[in-house]
This record gives sequence, structure tokens and C-alpha cells, in this order.
Amino acid sequence: MENLIQKYVTNTISKEEARELEEWLNNKDNQEIFKNYIKENHRLDLIYNSNINTVNALEKVHKEIAPKNKVALFYKPFLKYAAILTIALGSFFFYFQNSTNEEEYIFDYNNQIVLELSDGSKYNLNDKLNKVIKNKKGQLIASINEGQLVYTSKGTSSSYHIISVPNATVYNITLTDGTTITINSGSTLKYLSNYANKSNRKVFLKGEAFFDVAKNKKAPFTVNTTDMRIKVLGTRFNVSSYNNDKNASVVLEEGSVSIYKKSAKNGKSIILKPGEQFVLEKDNFSIKQAIVEKHIAWKKRKLHFSNDRFEDIIKEMERYYNLKINLNSSDLNNNRFTGTFTSETIEEVLNVFKELSEFKYTKKANTITISRIK
Repeated sequence: MENLIQKYVTNTISKEEARELEEWLNNKDNQEIFKNYIKENHRLDLIYNSNINTVNALEKVHKEIAPKNKVALFYKPFLKYAAILTIALGSFFFYFQNSTNEEEYIFDYNNQIVLELSDGSKYNLNDKLNKVIKNKKGQLIASINEGQLVYTSKGTSSSYHIISVPNATVYNITLTDGTTITINSGSTLKYLSNYANKSNRKVFLKGEAFFDVAKNKKAPFTVNTTDMRIKVLGTRFNVSSYNNDKNASVVLEEGSVSIYKKSAKNGKSIILKPGEQFVLEKDNFSIKQAIVEKHIAWKKRKLHFSNDRFEDIIKEMERYYNLKINLNSSDLNNNRFTGTFTSETIEEVLNVFKELSEFKYTKKANTITISRIK
């Protein structure tokens, strides 16, 4: 709905869209969201009259939708604030219309959870105004329920969607087959919007995600990364495959998985058992016992280190805190640390590590620089 509200205040809303906005405003809770959209989200409370009469606004919509063939507008007092609101939203998005009269949007979604549909539509999943996800044909694709994306299979064709989760964020989605996926910071997942009647449930991952796969012996579930293909029928497991990490890994919580190295010429798979971790570094792999809780602590927004190299810890903290960490002394890379952190700041975490290792750090804006003490 954020798109429609923005179109309204910038005088670009169509008659059909005004009807949709009017229907949405019939809900009193939505009327409050509508008023607070400018006042709270965009900090215009100093120039915006808090005594908004939403009843009069709805009456104006009724009057202006029916007669003539013109764009319906309401809340005329809003229009004088349109220029100010447009500036406030300048980093958010702008509107344009092509020769075929199809509407498209270009978004700046820095640090936002972004869902992109196959038809090019984009949704900001951080936006609390978005309650349902529709394609350009107006078909219902999914809904947002308690902060997670839930897909519906009713009457929709199958097409690939892409969800991008920024640093310092974790997000949950439920696919049409009942599979739930928790996506970690700095990750992107490509998947089909509808797995009904599909013999192979494929997804493509860049980054890290935890999969709780609904069982279906007739339709294997396959996770594809840059270096691996993980095949399951129904189980719970974690996959980590960040481009800037030295290795990729799969940790199995329950059930079993088959892992194929994409570089392998013989096509043989490696079978994991619960509690085991598969680690792939370049063309070499190893299987070892794992502390599962350590590898899935991120689901609860925890940092859990167990004799981990400082170089690897830094990368995890960059994603967790959404900042850049420069390490000026490479001999600190192999220092190892153990600890669990929940609500601590980056400074508090580094201060703990400082007690165990000789280094100092400085923080400037969103960048931390670490140096060895000489």
C-alpha cells in the first residue's frame, strides 16, 4: 500500500488504484497507518496537521472515483506537502510510465529486505504497510504474517522469485509445499513461487539459510550453491555458502542429505548423518562432528564462537552488525576465540577479545580498524 499512498500524494494515482486505497482505508487500523505514514515514518509531524479527518477523505474518494474519466484524488490538504514528502522519500523510490502505459518502479532498497517477482515487481518486506504480495496481474502470491512471508498455491502459476536479506537481519519464509526457510544476513535466495505438481523442488542460495523441508518422497528438495548441490526428501539442515568465506558447509540437524560437489567428475554424492558437518574448501572436503547449536545460533540473532579463527569471526561480525572491519595485522587471523554473545554491542565483543589478545581498535562511522599492539 505504500506505493499507492505515495502515488496519491504525488498526484499520480489512477482511478482503479484509488478504489483499492479506499477499500484499504475502510479499516480503522489502516486509517491510523495512513496518518502515521507521514508523521512517524518520514518525520513530517512538524508540518503535518495531526487532526486528519479520514472520514472526509473517504467521502471525497467516493465522489471522485465515479464521475468522469479522471484520476481520483483525495485529502487535498496533503498535496501541498507532496513536494516535501517526495524529497523525504527520494532515496526510497521514484515513478515513471512507459509508452505501453505499464507502471514500473525503481527502488533504492539499501538495508531493506527485498522481494523481486518474475514480472519485475519489487516489494520492501520491511514495510509494515505491505500485508499481501500480488503480481502485476493482481493475483495474490503471498501474505506477510507475523513478520514472515507465507506463500499460497491457490490459482497462481509457478515462477522464480528472489529474496535478498541485508546484513544485521534474519528473515523467514514459508513455501507452498510447507517448507520453512530462515535466511541469514547478507544472503539471497531464488525459489519458485509455487511447488505444486513439481517433481523437483529447486532453490538457489548465495549466503546462509536454515531449511526445514516438508517431506515429499516424489519431489526431492534441492539446494544449489556455487559449489554444491544438496538433495533431500525432507529434513532440517543449515547451508552456509558466502562468496567471501574460504569454505562452504552443510550441517545436518536431523534426517539425511546427499551432497554433490559441482566440481566432481564422478558424480558421486556424500551422505551426511545427523550432527555431522560437511566442509568444502576449493576442491577439498571433510566431514566432522559438529555442535549443531553453534551453527544455527544466528537464527536467534546470537553470535556463537567455538575455537574459531579471528579472520572468520570478523566476517561473521561484519554481517551481524552491518559494518566494515579492517584488520591491519594478518598475524591476528589465526588467533582463536570461544564465546557466545546475544545483545552485546560490537565494542563490547571486541573488548572481550582484547583481554585475550594484544590488539587495539578504532571506530569511525561504520568502519572498525583493528591493529596489533606493538
